[in-house]
Amino acid sequence: MQRRLAMVVASAAAMSRSVVLVRHGLSKMNVALARQPWGTPNFVDQNIRDAPLEPEGVRGAKALRDVLARDASDVELVVSSPLTRALQTADAAWDVALSTGVPALALPLAAERCYMSSDVGAPASVLVEGVGKRFAFRDDEFPDDRWWYGAVPGDDAYAAESKSF
Repeated sequence: MQRRLAMVVASAAAMSRSVVLVRHGLSKMNVALARQPWGTPNFVDQNIRDAPLEPEGVRGAKALRDVLARDASDVELVVSSPLTRALQTADAAWDVALSTGVPALALPLAAERCYMSSDVGAPASVLVEGVGKRFAFRDDEFPDDRWWYGAVPGDDAYAAESKSF
């Protein structure tokens, strides 16, 4: 009986999986919002498109790398929002796992809502050549280069928004 129980416990442990969620590090928009919080009188969106990490945010993500490296051999997949700040955070924090060939995937549905300028993404073609070079950008997830939601192909605002890159 004990042997069977030990086998069941070992089997359950082998089948268990964890999901680790990591929020992006300190971004340029986080700094701007600390100076002038959203909703304060005369609030003005600072127009920081696809806000990248501040140096402090990069340092924080790299510090997290040491913690996450302990379980890097157990990592099966890294998923990130395609926003620059999220890709930078995931790339730095999961560097050990990514360096061993763990697949990484950028998914638009993992992005924040498109609420301020910082939530307007960069074209997938730009991301895949830069900050997202270690992440897969699947065609079925990115049917259009301008993937961020809220913009509709054919809309004048959509066309103006995409020309800004």
